[in-house]
Amino acid sequence: MLDIKASGYSRTFYLAAVLTWVAAAGLLFITAVWGGLYGMMDAVMSSREARMVAQTHPEPAAQPGGALHLEPNPFDQPPAPSAPSGFTASAPESAIQALELRLEKLFHIDAAPPAPSAPPLQAAPAREPAPQVIQEVARPEPRKEQPAQPPLIQGETGVIKSVKFEPGDGRFAFTAQTTAPTDKVTYLYLENPRRLAVNLAGAWRYTASRTAEFAQGPIARAAVGEHPDYVRITLHFRDVNAPKPADPVVTKLKDGFSVSLTTK
Repeated sequence: MLDIKASGYSRTFYLAAVLTWVAAAGLLFITAVWGGLYGMMDAVMSSREARMVAQTHPEPAAQPGGALHLEPNPFDQPPAPSAPSGFTASAPESAIQALELRLEKLFHIDAAPPAPSAPPLQAAPAREPAPQVIQEVARPEPRKEQPAQPPLIQGETGVIKSVKFEPGDGRFAFTAQTTAPTDKVTYLYLENPRRLAVNLAGAWRYTASRTAEFAQGPIARAAVGEHPDYVRITLHFRDVNAPKPADPVVTKLKDGFSVSLTTK
């Protein structure tokens, strides 16, 4: 065996160095071959794209005396600036961002402004209770008890309860109220002094005042007298020498009679 150790290096060292050199040379060769192939493929693709562009956009024919307009070569354009490599959004995130943008625009444009809220209803002021009107039911007036009729004496026709006199200017009237219907009423004028005598036939009994005086009218005084078969009411004229006036008007009533006299 050769004594390699004498020089300070072993066989293993030399073998490793040879293998390292061979590997480096092979790597360089492969890199060169791969780069050449990539360049050839790039050139082929570029020429193909150039032919497609030429077919799509034919060059215009040159006009005599005019300048030839050349379309810009798309391959001569500066490369578009690429997005910064610090952050690249993935496809799902890009889709979500686009959807959020569309929703934001949609709601910003189409959303109608909220309708103004109606003003709060104000409670109506409490009304004071209307005063209660107490309606009093009209009570019927108590019926006046008719005074008891005086008992008739045997043979009496009835009773003259009252005589109401009504003096006036140029006229005079009276009404007699009786307890029985009047049958016959007569009258006659008397002279010196002038008087009017009214006779009610029958056996009547008179219970009221027998005389009455008057301050005005043609009659100054009236007197009532009872006789066995009649009752006389005498009217004394104020003018004792007055001429005979017109005949009086005698009216029979249900419960009496009335006499009206006119002197004018």
